[in-house]
Amino acid sequence: MKKSLFNYTDWYLGKVYLDTCASEIPKNSTEVPIKVSIVDLSDYNLKKIQSKQKEIFNKSFKDLFEKFKNTFNERYKKSKAKVLFLNREIQDNRKILFTTPIKDVVFLNRKFSISADDIENMRDFIENQMIKGDEYFGFVHSPKFKYPYEKYTNDFVYAAATFHYYNWLMKFYTNLKQSLVVETEKKKVIIDETKSRVKVKVIALIYFYNGDPINRKNCNDIASKYKYDSPSSGEGLYQDYIKFSENSYRTKICGESKVKCTNKLKLIEIVITHLNGTPKKDALKDFKNLENEIATHEWY
Repeated sequence: MKKSLFNYTDWYLGKVYLDTCASEIPKNSTEVPIKVSIVDLSDYNLKKIQSKQKEIFNKSFKDLFEKFKNTFNERYKKSKAKVLFLNREIQDNRKILFTTPIKDVVFLNRKFSISADDIENMRDFIENQMIKGDEYFGFVHSPKFKYPYEKYTNDFVYAAATFHYYNWLMKFYTNLKQSLVVETEKKKVIIDETKSRVKVKVIALIYFYNGDPINRKNCNDIASKYKYDSPSSGEGLYQDYIKFSENSYRTKICGESKVKCTNKLKLIEIVITHLNGTPKKDALKDFKNLENEIATHEWY
């Protein structure tokens, strides 16, 4: 077993730091931490440090990732153009992750610029860590270390948070798109059901010809059976039934226009397709009588 000159506690307290970590130690500093190589650490201490480095990094980027999400959710909730806001947020993060910068790029929603060098560092990290899965956290200092040069760490934390945030945004977009499709389908079903419903006047005529009564006690139940659930549907059905129960109303021109009489004739024609036997014969008889009335009436 390799003997360790330094241990995990030395590293965590900031007494030593790994030579894989960038630092900014003032020249006039009286307390200068010792730079050590991984060969100066036992396998046990090195693994413990590496585990802590990963833990520190993951917490840092996850905290930033949550901040991105929370900010988005607050803005999305207040936005009067939610889809446009979401698309812009996706575009901004796509630029950071995938667009080759020629100069400093300003991102609208985050209101700051990122240099081409920073983006290059971020993309190298994403390529190796996120895409290829080559985990490396040797650049992470102990939280107790006093003189870290944080540029690279900040770039990498920002890269990881942005990568996860972009994927979260795409899932958000997909879920939103699916919910809109579902909502559209629901509306379509409602419209189709409304279009396919038997007209109230047709229902009244069917019940009349079949000898089935409609009264104020059962009118709401009958209307509901045919998917008419508004409070006035049952009463409207009852009133139509009363009118069609009068022979003169079904087969004569009762001061109505030619258009209204023709529409009444079409209703009886539709009803005939729903009837059988004697009820169908009675409806055919009424149809012919009304048809004759319309043909022979002197319209003005």
